Amino acid sequence: MSNTPLNTRGAALAVFLCLLFGSNALPIKIALFWMPPIALAAVRFSVSILVIYTYSRIAGIDLVIEKGGWRHVCIIGSIFGVQFSLLHVGLDNTTVSHGAILMNTQPFYVAVLAHFFLMDDRLTIRKIIGIILAFIGVVFLFSKAGAGGSKTIVGDTIMMVAAFLWASQTVYIKRHLEDWDPIPVVLVPMIIGVYILVTAHLILERGEPVTFNSTVAAAIFYQGAIVAGFGYLTWTNLLLKYQASTLSTFVFLMPVSGVVLGVLFMNDELTIRLALGLLCIAVGILVVNIKPREAFVIPE
Repeated sequence: MSNTPLNTRGAALAVFLCLLFGSNALPIKIALFWMPPIALAAVRFSVSILVIYTYSRIAGIDLVIEKGGWRHVCIIGSIFGVQFSLLHVGLDNTTVSHGAILMNTQPFYVAVLAHFFLMDDRLTIRKIIGIILAFIGVVFLFSKAGAGGSKTIVGDTIMMVAAFLWASQTVYIKRHLEDWDPIPVVLVPMIIGVYILVTAHLILERGEPVTFNSTVAAAIFYQGAIVAGFGYLTWTNLLLKYQASTLSTFVFLMPVSGVVLGVLFMNDELTIRLALGLLCIAVGILVVNIKPREAFVIPE
């Protein structure tokens, strides 16, 4: 893995990918008009599996799980299945703006969990300040005066649980599978997760109508092939080439992208509290990820 300083081209690509990842709540919300949430998650990640598997075959990447690794892979896959069930159910009960912001509280959960489970990643004053800012932002979002009012409280709560599970998965991978190739670490648990999603759909969403049309197909293709397929693979290549700490400074753009798209295309109400919540969480992400005296000069 290289630690090449980030250049202009790499920075532009990182910005594009963060905006792409942040936009994902919009096509999910659109597809939910025609499909139940868990079924949508299952179909979405089936497409992602196909894209990532095809890439692994073309690139000649070995997908064999190392001896003793299946226990970890099954745990990650189980978390994955539950996490994305909750994410889609939560987004079905809140706005695109709230969903985009609350899913991106994940870095703060990671910071707390890493302190207890990763020996070389302790909480610092800087990280605590970022977490406090995020907490203030969440308080703004949960206020009844916020956009969507009390109607979004259930969905918002579910989204926060999903973000916590995402953080748990991240820390678990870092603790147990850090030296593995990233493709099998993602692909195999994703297959297990889809099995859980299909099972949950058959049990919990039996009889609910599932409609496929051009809009749903486009939304699923965007989520599965472009965001989870192209986006993940490109981001992984950036991580292999450039310094991870520098790339992480762009993550604050994800909730910004989601909120802008929610306001523009889903008529989400842009209130002072929503704006303050977004500001606190975006700045908090920056504070948690940026290290003191870190160079910001981007060479040509």
